[in-house]
This record gives sequence, structure tokens and C-alpha cells, in this order.
Amino acid sequence: MGTAWLLLGELRSFVGVILPCATVPIPLVLSCELSGVGFLKIITMNIDRTEFITWMKRIMQRFDLVDELLKGRNTRLETVDGEELLDNQDLLLMLKISPRSLQRYRSEGKLPHYSISGKIYYKRSDVEQVIRQSYSRSVSERKNKKEK
Repeated sequence: MGTAWLLLGELRSFVGVILPCATVPIPLVLSCELSGVGFLKIITMNIDRTEFITWMKRIMQRFDLVDELLKGRNTRLETVDGEELLDNQDLLLMLKISPRSLQRYRSEGKLPHYSISGKIYYKRSDVEQVIRQSYSRSVSERKNKKEK
């Protein structure tokens, strides 16, 4: 994501520059593969400066729109009773487990879950509690093994 925003910043500064010539050379990169041997061909196309600036402004408007949509999505957290809800994907990434392991935890009753409109959610506090219990159990098991 850092590279994309760096490019976006460079693009913004480039659009603000007043270009001295009437046309702007736009390089088009074409890549072709012929019988396993790849080659790259670069073609330069000249377009009118005002048309180029118009295109760039439209691109920047689209970037701004996408940025606003992403900001709105990130700030909207699904909550119940003030607690954040996590879905399956969030939990898989957080715990670094397989979907089958998560299903097993649910079916064995180890992990409380809630079904809302056919989608399964987990309260963050419940997940953290299960992690703490699992950690304390493994630590006590190690202590018991050392004592024996």
C-alpha cells in the first residue's frame, strides 16, 4: 500500500506542473511472449497537453473517491453491545488457523459464536478469553511436567 500512495503523491505533484510543450509523450508498454521468449516493446504516443491534464485530473478524482470509500469502510466496525464482532476471515487471519480448525473449535464449544443473517461472528472479548485460557493451560501443563 505504501508504494501505491507514493505513486499517488508523485502523480499529484506531476499534475500540478505546468508543462512547457503543447504535447506530452505518453509511453505505452507492450509485453509479448512468443514461443517462450518474452520481449518488451515501448511505443510513445503524443497527446495534447490539456487533454493529458484533464485525464490526470479525472484519475485523481477517482483516487480520491476510492480513498473516501476505503476510509468509510475502515471506520465502520460491526459491534454488538459495544463489543467488536469478528467474522470467520478476521479470526482465521488473527489466529493463523485453517477454516476446518475454526469449525472444530465451534462444534466442540471451545469458541462461542453468534449467527446473524446466516453469517458467523465472534465477540473479540470471547476470542481473547479463549486465547488466555489456552495459554494458561499450556503454561500450567509445562510446569507440571517439569515438577515430575
